[in-house]
Amino acid sequence: MIIPIIHTAADMASLTSSIPRDQKDEVFALALWEKVFGYLRHWSPGFLKGLKVYQDGLPDTSEDNLNKILAQAQSKNYDVLRWLRISGAVIMGTESIHLLWEEYQLSADRHHAPDEESWAQATLKYLNRKDQLLADRDAYIAQRIDSTLMPGEVGLLFIGLGHNIQPLLEGRMRLREPGMFSHDRLSAEWRRELVCQNV
Repeated sequence: MIIPIIHTAADMASLTSSIPRDQKDEVFALALWEKVFGYLRHWSPGFLKGLKVYQDGLPDTSEDNLNKILAQAQSKNYDVLRWLRISGAVIMGTESIHLLWEEYQLSADRHHAPDEESWAQATLKYLNRKDQLLADRDAYIAQRIDSTLMPGEVGLLFIGLGHNIQPLLEGRMRLREPGMFSHDRLSAEWRRELVCQNV
């Protein structure tokens, strides 16, 4: 099952100030997580036991590191992950550490640029790499799911709107996106929200 998500400021950690966010963006993202949490709470306890949960931005790392991240991350997204774990789900490291680190560095270089020329160079570097970097991240996530989700097991993927995972998993497994959280519906709501903000 795939549930598209929108990251909150808390999910962006130290890069929050480098990513322009309106307060309405944050309210929309937080409301979405409340809706997701409400939806999941209606799932039967038996279904949650053993459910494998994959998370956009959560590195494929050691169990110790994964436990530290889950314990320390303070956001609605991670509140949901902790609840799922307590309910018997297995939280899976999902993304390449190297690709996540590269994306962080590209964003940090822009944020910490000492002058306008440095910022322009860092921005150009980011723009030249961002599409391929996202595609590389998607390929890693798809491979990670495919190699760890065994026949008969059920997985849940929380993935940002900018990703395009479904084509990489189609044919390998049965995919489902809940209607109320479909990518198209969520994208349309998000666009409407942005238009309302700019009127």
